[in-house]
Amino acid sequence: MGLLVGGASAYAGGEGQLNGVVCAVITLAAIFGGKMLALDWSVGGEIDAIIAESLTEEFYEEIANDAADFANLESSSQYAEFMVTHGYTEAEHAADVTQEEIQAFEEHNVPDLIEFEREQPEYAHWRQQQKEDFTELVAQNFDSAEIAQSNLGAVDLLFGFFGIATAYRVGSSGRDSE
Repeated sequence: MGLLVGGASAYAGGEGQLNGVVCAVITLAAIFGGKMLALDWSVGGEIDAIIAESLTEEFYEEIANDAADFANLESSSQYAEFMVTHGYTEAEHAADVTQEEIQAFEEHNVPDLIEFEREQPEYAHWRQQQKEDFTELVAQNFDSAEIAQSNLGAVDLLFGFFGIATAYRVGSSGRDSE
């Protein structure tokens, strides 16, 4: 990368110490940016794999059934039994469902079940919306720059140093000294 940046600058007529520093900075940004881009692509592939594995038509049908059954509840006092019956808790009996679990269910699941029953989306639309929501959630909690920085190893530092040094040397020497 350093040879490419420094060589392009020298070919365009750049020379001098300031030009070498600019080439070194551009090289550093390109190397780190490439590492972040590779990380983002990798995460994108993982998201696609999770979506393909999790958001199946069987799961969609299960949610549709849950939403229909939930719509038939008469009051929130039936939430615990619903949670046990439909697997929204690990408790085996309604009496064992904790108040914290019910509150979490009310906060996270109830709005989704109500919306699903009201909208009754087609599978493809539902799957696309779930993918977008999951991707947004990951993006909010995923700092690729921080992860790329924490994954820098000795080889990355060595190649980075040589890339920056090459960019500086070639970029500062100019076209005539080649």
